[in-house]
Amino acid sequence: MPTKPYVVQKGDSLFQIGRRLGVVPEGIYLLNRLTSDELQIGQILQIPSYVEAQTVREDVPVYRWENTEGEIWGRVHAGTRFEVMDTTEQFFQVMYLRKIGYLNRKDAQILVYDHQVPVISVLGYYTEAEGERFPSSEKTFMENTDVLTQTALFFWRLDPGSPVLIENFADAAPGYVENLVWEGHRNNVRMQGVIHNLMYNVPEESAQTVEIALANPERRQALVESILDLVRAYHLDGINLDLEDLYPKDQRLLNIFLELLHGELHEIGADLTVCLPPKMEEEEGEFDYAAIGDIADTVVIMMYNEHGWPGSGPGPVSSSTWMRRVLEGVLPVIPAQKILAAVGLFGFDFNLTTEMVQYLSYMQAQERMKYYRAQAEYDPVAQSWKFTYTDENGDQHEVWYDDGSSIVERAKIADEYGIQGLALWRLGLGDPQSWQDLRTQVAVRKG
Repeated sequence: MPTKPYVVQKGDSLFQIGRRLGVVPEGIYLLNRLTSDELQIGQILQIPSYVEAQTVREDVPVYRWENTEGEIWGRVHAGTRFEVMDTTEQFFQVMYLRKIGYLNRKDAQILVYDHQVPVISVLGYYTEAEGERFPSSEKTFMENTDVLTQTALFFWRLDPGSPVLIENFADAAPGYVENLVWEGHRNNVRMQGVIHNLMYNVPEESAQTVEIALANPERRQALVESILDLVRAYHLDGINLDLEDLYPKDQRLLNIFLELLHGELHEIGADLTVCLPPKMEEEEGEFDYAAIGDIADTVVIMMYNEHGWPGSGPGPVSSSTWMRRVLEGVLPVIPAQKILAAVGLFGFDFNLTTEMVQYLSYMQAQERMKYYRAQAEYDPVAQSWKFTYTDENGDQHEVWYDDGSSIVERAKIADEYGIQGLALWRLGLGDPQSWQDLRTQVAVRKG
């Protein structure tokens, strides 16, 4: 959220101002390029919106206390970023995987952001390759951990044969998962496991599987134990629960289950994120938004469905106007600081002749535009891109997609509304420039 300038009052010091406003005093000093701690009454000070530390060498220890001979939380790579909570003569007090830790000043540099830069958290969804057309998220993840707050591994779902068990539907090898989690932690990225009820052989199984799993206290407890085993096995920092298409009658049981799961996860130092569809005033959904917003640590509102569903007609995946509308629907019932707005890094090709819709990555959209010699146009209201073409069969097409500038605009909206940030579906599909744009135009909250 934007910060207001501060006018120095009688008796003020940098320490007092920082404590009063909840900002790092050294950040005020650096942002205003002060040469001493002495302040003048009436002096106008710019207040930092965010202060971070970035490691300047490899294998830097994050200490548990202000003691370079003491225990450490872990070691991190060069270039790893941290939110700075306070500073001392020798240390930066930082957030490391949501724990307070300490960096020796010689191991890191401090960076200060002003009110013009949006400050958000970024969650990136990670999947394996989707057939031959869509690549794995691995390359994007490995290259951009510095601008990821959290990564959610889309590997697991409720086992349709025994819904109180967790199925590794992505067939991700244990060593592979362990390496991803290790790499995330070495870059101060919290690692979540996604558990969902999607992509079964029969569509009705989505609701039926959840119904069976939540049916009685014994089954709910068994499912919780399966989830805890998963967290412990891979040293995950939390669970990202994406249960969709539930029977409305299971809403109460879902809330009971979430209360139980949340408490058990906190006992082992993990947190709970719950994914929900947009809440529209005119609709009666299968979820109790207020109750879930109260229970969960974070709520991901899945906004990538403005267009692209059967009968929607052509349009952006999740425009800026749509994002505002959805946020205004959920903010009355879910605390802003708990909300992540999920936006798509993909696009859609709408065949206007056949009314068929095709899912596209950013690179596929660019290749298609080049092949048909089309010209992209920017829609300033949607803050998305589109182009049209005619294919070999004479069918008319309209393609919509987002690029790095679109993602930055969504980050600005997230900052404006004071929500936690953005969730991006998914790593590996979007504009490669998006990551550099996040790096240079957004302060990504870490830790």
